[in-house]
Amino acid sequence: MKDKYHGLLKKLTPFIMARPNVLENTHHSGLGTKEIKIFDPLDNKNGEFFERILTLDQLAFGGEAMAMPRWVLFDCALYPGAIIGFGIDADKLSAADNTLLKAQGSTFIPLSMYITIPNAYDNSWFGHNLSSLNGKLSLDLSGLGLLTKYFALNTLKIKKLVGATQWSSPAVFLHLKLSPLKIVSPHLVMHTMNDSFCYESTSFYASEQVFGHKHFQLDYNKEIKHDELDKIKELFISHHIYVVGKDEKSIKLLLEQKTSR
Repeated sequence: MKDKYHGLLKKLTPFIMARPNVLENTHHSGLGTKEIKIFDPLDNKNGEFFERILTLDQLAFGGEAMAMPRWVLFDCALYPGAIIGFGIDADKLSAADNTLLKAQGSTFIPLSMYITIPNAYDNSWFGHNLSSLNGKLSLDLSGLGLLTKYFALNTLKIKKLVGATQWSSPAVFLHLKLSPLKIVSPHLVMHTMNDSFCYESTSFYASEQVFGHKHFQLDYNKEIKHDELDKIKELFISHHIYVVGKDEKSIKLLLEQKTSR
């Protein structure tokens, strides 16, 4: 594991905010982290931490018009699913960071989170929100997004994940460090962001590949430039599409011909 991930695990503390019945099915991720802080969303004494989660979401997505109203966070995420992430004691933050995070009076501050919601079929989960404050604070939080998603998937023992993101999003590269992305829909017209697509992940890489020093990428048989995304829609008609890589120039795809019945 690279030193930056060891550094994050040393200075940050993991947390999970979920109802007790969800917690019954979790397990320690094996990353050698500290004891997980647990917050029950039905316990009103955790209201202050809920406010800090909202602040984290606003800082991460407010500028993209995708910040969540508080009722959405509770009804659609916290009650059925879980929020898992990493945080830090408020007294370890600079005065400027405390002000930005509205941390006055708080003791533990979330710096990253992954919100996952169980689907009503096939034991799969929906990855609703991945965010971290990397680049927004004086702390060096490089790698925190990847660490957070990996930690959440393992803590919840998720074997099949469905998610939605944007072709232009830097998060695609992060998701690809964990698994190839099988395209469920190449274009979501109902999403707020016009270039959104839906994907499915099942074949997650081992931690040695995720956090190792060597870049890992599966073989591909098709390359699409970023200004040629309509071609993916055309290919989707006749092929199963797996996104296996992305760089500044193109998106790398593995295509498998669909068989007719």
